[in-house]
Amino acid sequence: MGTKIAMAVAIVVASSLSAFAAEDKYSITPAEHLACDNDAVTFCAEAPDEDGLIACMRSKRAMLSHVCLRTFDAGLRRRHLPL
Repeated sequence: MGTKIAMAVAIVVASSLSAFAAEDKYSITPAEHLACDNDAVTFCAEAPDEDGLIACMRSKRAMLSHVCLRTFDAGLRRRHLPL
């Protein structure tokens, strides 16, 4: 089970990074990845894409680590998206 989750996360992160390199929709920064990768893996590994990841992270706000929550909220504000 742990291997499947790790593989899924690796795929999501790799696709996010390749999308980042190609001017992805949200332009997720390396600092945002660093602050929230563990939370994304823990709470949102099933997210199919960045839209799903953002929606999942929003729905799990109360569970996010303090560092991720601050970074996530700042990123939403920077992108003019609702908290």
